[in-house]
Amino acid sequence: MIIFLLVILVLLILFALRPRKRKPPLVDMVETVTPDVFGRLRGSWRSWRGAMTTQPSSATQQLQTWAAQNLAEASPLREWLLALTWDEMLSVSARLNTFCSDLGFELDWLFDPVLQDNLELSSVMTEIVTAYCTAVWRAVLVRDDIHAYKSLLAFEKQPEDRKNREFGQHLYAQMVAIGFAPVMPPELALAAAEERDTYVLAAIHQVAQQDPVVFKQTLREVIRELDKMA
Repeated sequence: MIIFLLVILVLLILFALRPRKRKPPLVDMVETVTPDVFGRLRGSWRSWRGAMTTQPSSATQQLQTWAAQNLAEASPLREWLLALTWDEMLSVSARLNTFCSDLGFELDWLFDPVLQDNLELSSVMTEIVTAYCTAVWRAVLVRDDIHAYKSLLAFEKQPEDRKNREFGQHLYAQMVAIGFAPVMPPELALAAAEERDTYVLAAIHQVAQQDPVVFKQTLREVIRELDKMA
């Protein structure tokens, strides 16, 4: 009886230790069940992502090639993209890739010939990428204006800040120099800094309302001067 039990125990142990067939990874199972365009594109993405460890600029080169081949030849957006330095293009492609990932797809899908079989999807992705690049390009065009507005807004909110006060004083002095703002009354020279800030800010607002064109031009010039001094 004891020998019989030992034999049964040995058989159970051998059965438990037998080699088992490895189950495929979940991603592979999904792609096997759904061999559609997205499945093949996901495979392409994994290969491209692996190549990025040794060739991090591949997406950037693909984006440049795509812009040259797919955007209208006389398009300002195409000219801007192709005129970017390599480092600038790297920055654009990296941010664009993150943007696409947040929306649920990968940038390199746009460069995959497989996608061309799906005209509707290809058209939508082209529209999304073009819209993003256009937004970046338009933001670059008004970058100086954005910087100027941020500086003015910061001065309005915190005139007591040293950097903001320096900006306000330079802007006011420039407006006085070109004759668009009155000279500060002598009695304010000995007044508290807060009173002078209030006067300067009021003078700036007055010029902005009376002559927006001159105000905008002066604001840009002051920003450039301060950037050079920084």
